[in-house]
Amino acid sequence: MNLKTFRKVIRNSVLSDIEYRFDYLVLLLSTVLTLVMEWAVFKHVFEGREVVGGFPKTHAFAFILFGMAIRTTQVLWGNTFEMIDEIRDGTFRRYLLQPIFHPFYFLARSIGSKINSIIAITVICLVYKFALGAPESFLTLSNLIPTLLSFAISCLILWSVYLCIIYISFYLEESHFLIMTVNISIGIFSGTLLPLSWLPPWLKTVLQFTPLPLLGDWPLKTALGLLSYQDFLNQLLLAGGWLVLMNVFISIIYKKGMKRYEAFGG
Repeated sequence: MNLKTFRKVIRNSVLSDIEYRFDYLVLLLSTVLTLVMEWAVFKHVFEGREVVGGFPKTHAFAFILFGMAIRTTQVLWGNTFEMIDEIRDGTFRRYLLQPIFHPFYFLARSIGSKINSIIAITVICLVYKFALGAPESFLTLSNLIPTLLSFAISCLILWSVYLCIIYISFYLEESHFLIMTVNISIGIFSGTLLPLSWLPPWLKTVLQFTPLPLLGDWPLKTALGLLSYQDFLNQLLLAGGWLVLMNVFISIIYKKGMKRYEAFGG
């Protein structure tokens, strides 16, 4: 390698590293802006009031912070789009030829892609808890394990939904719109953007027949210390039921989808 080539490699590496770091800076900037905008909305709503729709003003910022943390760690755009495209391109077979069980491979990929976010969120929550005047009920020792449990199960439920969408790609020519629908629904109706108690009664009734409250409202209220022990257990049983239902559905469409995939020479 001559000096000119050596210099170009250094330059390209530097530019690549800057671009990589820039993506994180953009993510950080967008997160801060989102936090500021949501806080402005909550501040306006609670102006002159201590409680709105059964939700206390003292927990508003903790709600915004942890709600953003849940949305950040749950949503899987890249992995889901990538695997849908692999079904479309016919490269899905590599999961069959390798000694990898695809659902667990997808889960491992999902966890791996969120490790950095989980570490960052943990640090932010600890700083907020011990240095920035968080409510006393936020992430106490007594609700720490229930919070981690509800958070982990909520992630598993949503990632199961994504896996269903991936397998639905065996049947639908265009399934990307399903991901858009799911992500928009999570953002608006899971209880991480606004408390579910602020929604109209009829809409809250409808949502009870979906897993959406389990994705946000359940872990959020648990972390904030606003959920009783009995209500937590009820939600835990409901979440377990949804997980069983989702995995049964995944198993059925996976087997049928693989037959369809192989029948067309995939």
